[in-house]
Amino acid sequence: MLIRFLSTAAAFLFIAAGSFAQSVVSSVLQEKMQQNETGKTIRVYAWLSNRADIASLHQHFKNQAIPVSERASQVISKLNEAAGSQAQIISFINSWNEAHSEDAILVKQFYITNLLVLEALPEFISALANQPGIEFL
Repeated sequence: MLIRFLSTAAAFLFIAAGSFAQSVVSSVLQEKMQQNETGKTIRVYAWLSNRADIASLHQHFKNQAIPVSERASQVISKLNEAAGSQAQIISFINSWNEAHSEDAILVKQFYITNLLVLEALPEFISALANQPGIEFL
């Protein structure tokens, strides 16, 4: 009885974890992954969750009467902080490629929106969806 309960609980957790990752993946991308030809990469736009809150920074500038000449450095600093999360994902890409022979190619990085553009196989995309810091694919 206990073994049956534990196996049911484990199955539920496995399914829940998979569906959580899938909620990160857009329905359009899911469809492309399902219809993909073996060995063909798919263009992926990976939005990372750690983004600079420019609206609150703007409000801070107004409240503190910070001169326009000093604002640029603070904005750049906030964008760099947020974009630091890209290093973790790029490290994941590199580790994956070492183990799976170049399944993912980093095409471009965007710091302002904290977005990575990739060409990747569906297996990599599924693994990427489970990475912390990925908000939407």
